[in-house]
Amino acid sequence: MMIRGQGLVFSNTAVAELTRQAAIGGTPGLTHIDLVHGGCEEFTIRLKPGHLFGVPVARLDGITVYAPASQVTNLAGLNIDYQDDLDGGSFRIIQKQGMRCCACGSAFSWLRNN
Repeated sequence: MMIRGQGLVFSNTAVAELTRQAAIGGTPGLTHIDLVHGGCEEFTIRLKPGHLFGVPVARLDGITVYAPASQVTNLAGLNIDYQDDLDGGSFRIIQKQGMRCCACGSAFSWLRNN
C-alpha cells in the first residue's frame, strides 16, 4: 500500500522508517525532505528527522513531512520506498514514466521535452 500526500507517495515501509527515525531523533511525528542538486542525476533526495524549515507536504500515519516551498513542484509525483539490506537501509525512488533514476535509488531527473 502506498500513502499519498500532495503528490508525494510513500510506501508503508518508508512511513514506518520515517516514524522510527523521527522518534530516535527526538522529533516524533516530524520529518524533513529536500532535494540536493547534483550527484548521479539532477536531484538527490535527503530525508532528516525534524522540522527544519518549509511547508507541510504530506501527513502520513502520524508523521508530517516538511519541504522547502521552492521544491514542492519537483517533489510532486515522487514515489518513495524504504529498503533494508545487509549494508543498512535506504530510501529509494521508484522510477516511473517521465523520470530517470540512478541505480543508487536516491537520485533522479525529470525528463523534459526540449
